[in-house]
Amino acid sequence: MTASLQRVEAGHWRLTGELDFQTVVVLRQRLRQALEPGASLTLDLDGVKRANSAGLALLLQWHEDAQRSGAALTIRKPPPALLELAGLSNVGHLIAPDEKPRPGRSNAESGDAKHSNRDAVAADPAGNTGTLSL
Repeated sequence: MTASLQRVEAGHWRLTGELDFQTVVVLRQRLRQALEPGASLTLDLDGVKRANSAGLALLLQWHEDAQRSGAALTIRKPPPALLELAGLSNVGHLIAPDEKPRPGRSNAESGDAKHSNRDAVAADPAGNTGTLSL
């Protein structure tokens, strides 16, 4: 699994490959080095083929690093799966503030009929249980 961060021009970077637990370790320092106080950076993700929670954590860390250095980071063209993960984590506004939330598909629409009527039992710390329809 590989990933690459390339400088397109001053203030514009392009990320390609896969954002996973192996690649984010190397990538973390690369963009941090480009952050200058007051700088405005654009990070283009159109070349990202796959991303998991480690990739999302990396992007959130870069946002934090940018804020700490007084720089502005704009993320463009994130892959749909990363947008969905960010939305589920309530950080979609940080990853792609200009992207419109995409409506989710129900289990029936996605063809996963065996899970469409399943129930889960939820318990709170006091031991009370209830049924949550999924």
